[in-house]
Amino acid sequence: MRLGGAFKSTLDRRLRLIKRVLVLSVVLMCSAYFGELCFMRYRCAEAVRLINSVQKLKIGGTSSEEVRQLSERFGGEFHSGDGSNALAPNPSSYVLTVWSPYLLIRGNALRMPGPGLRIWGVMATLYIEDGHLAEVYLMLAVKRSDELDLSSNVKVRNKLMIGPEGVSYYVVEPHVTGPPTEALEAEVSPEASSEERRKAFDFNTKCLTSLRECRHVCEISPSAWKDLGEHRLRYEDGREKVVDAECRQSLSRIK
Repeated sequence: MRLGGAFKSTLDRRLRLIKRVLVLSVVLMCSAYFGELCFMRYRCAEAVRLINSVQKLKIGGTSSEEVRQLSERFGGEFHSGDGSNALAPNPSSYVLTVWSPYLLIRGNALRMPGPGLRIWGVMATLYIEDGHLAEVYLMLAVKRSDELDLSSNVKVRNKLMIGPEGVSYYVVEPHVTGPPTEALEAEVSPEASSEERRKAFDFNTKCLTSLRECRHVCEISPSAWKDLGEHRLRYEDGREKVVDAECRQSLSRIK
């Protein structure tokens, strides 16, 4: 009897220890998840501030000193564009980025698993000529759970490189080679109306942290997507790369 009682007592102690370890593990995992989620949303707020700041810049009106100060606020990098760096843009530019938190292992960006946690980035490249802002490039990119990239960008320049002659705002769905990607691109000139400029910069930043991930690029730039019209990209067999019917369903959920 004593041996049986001792065995039962030992078993009970081990079971209690296992329960404590399991409870502690769950508490630690939940704490890590909610801590990561809070930090992710803090980074998202930084990304929103960057988008809003870039949207206010004026081609030919914003001085290089004002651009430099903006770059300092977001920890940006200056590239002289003098050819000393093969990767440096030409002309001179400032590159400002805000990324979601991630781990970089062997060149691969990894995130903590969980609802609302995903890899995303916002990047602004501000080109300088003759002491003033000459061109703006702003991109928002999100990696979907199946590793497909959603990428939307807006370019502000004196002369548009896409669209008919004389337009001040134009939207295209560019063909992207390489990793599976859905992309959208809007260009605006300084002559664009305030409404055209608003639509170009209308990024749906909920796609960065919402518990339900965005599935299509149209959800990232809903206003610009609606202006794409019938110029949607298609495969050789006529299928749309981004199915408009799925986009209409997705956009109906955006308030």
